Amino acid sequence: MAVTRPDKASAEPPDGETLEGLFADLESPLLNYALRYAGERGLAEDVVQEAFMILHAQFEAVSQPRPWLYRTVHNLALNRRRDAGKTISLDYFSKNSENENANSSAAETADPAL
Repeated sequence: MAVTRPDKASAEPPDGETLEGLFADLESPLLNYALRYAGERGLAEDVVQEAFMILHAQFEAVSQPRPWLYRTVHNLALNRRRDAGKTISLDYFSKNSENENANSSAAETADPAL
């Protein structure tokens, strides 16, 4: 016997198949899952929020939203973590700039006859 999704007009989807139901059921487990990959609570929250926003935009096209959410959170967390490694802090530039300024000012004040 083949199982099909009911028409929207004929019946409500089963509990957990709505976006609200999925959010209620999976928010906390997805946050914990994302935290393992992201390493920071704020980043994990951003990843989970982004995953739900993407799901909202393409909810009708996703046939299995639960595994889709876990895979999306996994990929987003790893992408953010990888991208964070490519980021150079502004402190790096300010420290190097200070060192260059100190070296150039010392060279300018030095007596050229020495």
